[in-house]
Amino acid sequence: MNISITGNLGAGKSSVCHELAEKGYEIISAGTLFRQIAVEHHMSVEELNRKAAEEVSKSGKSSIDDMLDQRTAQLNAMKDGAVFDSRLAWNFAKGSYRVFLTVDLDESAARVFGDQNRRASEAFETLEQCRASIINRQGLEKTRFAKLYGINYYDMSNYDLVIDCTHVSPSEAADEIERCYKSRESGRVELNPRSIYPTHASEGRPEDAVPDAAVRVSPRCCGWFAAEGEQGLLHALHERKRFIRVVVDPDAAVSVLTPGEYRVYEKAGGFRYRRYPVPEDAAQKTIYDFPPVSGNSR
Repeated sequence: MNISITGNLGAGKSSVCHELAEKGYEIISAGTLFRQIAVEHHMSVEELNRKAAEEVSKSGKSSIDDMLDQRTAQLNAMKDGAVFDSRLAWNFAKGSYRVFLTVDLDESAARVFGDQNRRASEAFETLEQCRASIINRQGLEKTRFAKLYGINYYDMSNYDLVIDCTHVSPSEAADEIERCYKSRESGRVELNPRSIYPTHASEGRPEDAVPDAAVRVSPRCCGWFAAEGEQGLLHALHERKRFIRVVVDPDAAVSVLTPGEYRVYEKAGGFRYRRYPVPEDAAQKTIYDFPPVSGNSR
């Protein structure tokens, strides 16, 4: 079984794949395959990109993309234990262990805005402009992939593992991906505890923390809110855990605490939230689509 890795802009896909390469995995990137196709057609990468863009403009489809997709499928059938670094490899590498990397929207904007390698093609004057561009791009991608392939890229049920890379290193993310891949664990959503906003006030005492208590979260545009299970979240923070498995309930009602109440959790985990949410944030849905949890909306 191979691994296919995709995810949000700025989630660190290339860095995580680099760490997996250090572990001995063969990395097959869409960029490398694209360059191979360019060589075979005696074209530069720029010329091949231009040809693909022209085809899409004329017919809505691209023979270049078709070749890339077919090559991904062929390599997936030939390989075992390889890692595909590609936006859509999960759709064409049938039977692969499908991984989606998430990252907080503000962290994504900060990474993209500060990436010098993107300056030539993505020049933003402000961080807020970059953030707005990412939101717009996500919507365009969702529409484009649905039209071209009939898929919902942001439907998280497509993936075996959804993993939060906001507050962890690429090495830590790679270790967890490898662990889940080797045990063939599917249907998992793993978040860093520092990415979760509690919705109930707590005194933050260690004796109130409950090991392995189920944490139910609901995604919003600004992050994840714990609809219930703060005792498990508190334990994870006290233990400085890098990942906890969560149950995602997209329809759960959530509330926003005061800054002082958030600081109790920050003290327990020895960290600071990037920002404290405001009531409007609790109403802003995310681009992610999760199946509803039956009999659980509240």
